[in-house]
Amino acid sequence: MRARLSQSLRAWVWGVVGSALLTVGAWAIPDFSGAPFPIYEKLHNLPPAQRTPAVQKSLLERSGEVLAAGLNRYALDVRYANTIQRICANLEPNLGSIFPQAGGIELRFIEQMPPYRGSYPFQSNYLGRYTPTAERLVLSSLAVNDSYNMFSLHRVILIDSFLLDALYRVAQYKAFTGNYDNPYEQALASYAAGLSSYAPARGSVNKFSDISTGLLVRPGASVDNPYLPFNRSYNIFSTRSGLTWDQRSFHSIEREGGRWANPAHLPVPKGYDPNLYEREAQRSFERLLAPILCHEISHCLLEHARQRLEKTFSLKTRLDRVMSAQEANAQVRRYLNENLSNQQEREADIYGAKLGRSIGLRVQDFEEGFWFLNLIEKSQSKVNVIDSHPQYIERRRLVEQVYSGQDVSWAQTQHWSERESSLESAPQG
Repeated sequence: MRARLSQSLRAWVWGVVGSALLTVGAWAIPDFSGAPFPIYEKLHNLPPAQRTPAVQKSLLERSGEVLAAGLNRYALDVRYANTIQRICANLEPNLGSIFPQAGGIELRFIEQMPPYRGSYPFQSNYLGRYTPTAERLVLSSLAVNDSYNMFSLHRVILIDSFLLDALYRVAQYKAFTGNYDNPYEQALASYAAGLSSYAPARGSVNKFSDISTGLLVRPGASVDNPYLPFNRSYNIFSTRSGLTWDQRSFHSIEREGGRWANPAHLPVPKGYDPNLYEREAQRSFERLLAPILCHEISHCLLEHARQRLEKTFSLKTRLDRVMSAQEANAQVRRYLNENLSNQQEREADIYGAKLGRSIGLRVQDFEEGFWFLNLIEKSQSKVNVIDSHPQYIERRRLVEQVYSGQDVSWAQTQHWSERESSLESAPQG
């Protein structure tokens, strides 16, 4: 696993369970389960009645700290603000019916620079209306460009802007050709699978030299350079896809009547005409992105971060009586990674499907997103053995069962065999 997050941000992210879409790149750190232990040491002596609110307070504090740390390190990406805000506006009225225990939750996407004090870094207690609270789930896109990924942490969801760019290009190509499982998607998946290896030489910047519309940086701040090497993109898409390209499309993304930054240098095929295809591409993009947001929102509103902390308290209290602290930590870590993570990922798929169904998403919309993720996983040089997400065929079946009204439990999904991989095929339509 490769990572570009600072050590402090890594600890904040995974210390209270960051749930990532894909265990590749910046947002997925394999040793995240070690970090709940300092919180355990801090709070375990509290009486249960006091510990519960202390855990909730800790989770909210960490959510704000992670958000502030991300804003300090990376450029804020607002290029897809209209689409994400529209999805959130559709989802918000239905959250109470899907997650009654969550109460009234506001979904707020950061569409402009949060408050800051001059040249000082962002502070978790000074983010204004973007501060995560018990009633506010904050979403932000950051120009990391290290992975096709997003992750959730209690009351914050961070999106690597590469995921948005990749999905938008998939949607554009689908509008152009009318089908998935094509040479362009194969090339894009190959590019995404090796993305984190392109990052180390990029360095830091305080201004951009390329088209930068939609990428925001606090005045005077230095952030990680979001621009990937142009030659990497050009070589992959020119040599592996067998397609021809409009050179200009490597440098900007044309949408909503403007030219936006294209820091990952993802091209569109030569002949793509925005006047003919853009409306359909926007619809497809929204339907590809919405199921992923439903999944991550479900992690937050199902209180998965709190569950992991509470399970850590429960297991550690018992195990510390019969073994050394080191052995107990290893046992807890193994349980969190191998058992609880699997359960929570499938639960997020189930409730994500319920949430998506409530706003009119189709089974096909989930399948198409799973399919592209499946292509990326197949393009990796080796399988990540700690990946807790179900495989493509399992995730597709979960959604189908939810939409058919069946009662789906995590225990049922454990019995689905990998021999069904022969059923894998690209979504039709």
